[in-house]
Amino acid sequence: MNKSNKISIKDVDFESLFKSFFSPLVGFAYKIVGNYDVSKDLVQEMFIKIWNKGIIFESQKSIKVYLYLSTRNICLDYIKSEKRKGHIKDIDEILETENALFFQSDDVYVTSIIREESSRLLYSALDKLSENPKKVMKLTLEGKSIKDIAKEMNLSVNTIKSHKLLSYRKLKEILGESKSSLIFVVIKIKKEL
Repeated sequence: MNKSNKISIKDVDFESLFKSFFSPLVGFAYKIVGNYDVSKDLVQEMFIKIWNKGIIFESQKSIKVYLYLSTRNICLDYIKSEKRKGHIKDIDEILETENALFFQSDDVYVTSIIREESSRLLYSALDKLSENPKKVMKLTLEGKSIKDIAKEMNLSVNTIKSHKLLSYRKLKEILGESKSSLIFVVIKIKKEL
């Protein structure tokens, strides 16, 4: 690949990259460190590091892979650091679980990345909905029932059902035919968690 096809991190819309990947990477980091606030801090630190290094990527796809691998590595470094400080007692179990996921089962690791990426695409599409339908869908993703959503939003059950139906149609338009099934997969996965 010649130099002109490569992408410098300094040449991408870094703010959009950050906004697009921050939440999925925090979710990914949380699965490793088990603390939401620490996960947010680590992902922010990772973004600062890649900006300061001015890394050059082979392609747009390699940026995504690099972000996930860097997040994983910074999380493992954090765990090791906390162990040295005596804040974490059973690091071997954490690292054993993480290593098993990463090294022994590519399927599990890839599935985790796909889940986070699918979630990122879905939430990006949700942001294009009007306020009430967006809120209905986000509450649905949190696992709330139609009755609970109606009560929380002070709307009728039929209005919530209508918002959901219109949202599914709009999301299908936004995501396209091939990605529209993603909506149902992510909702199913979130309900199982």
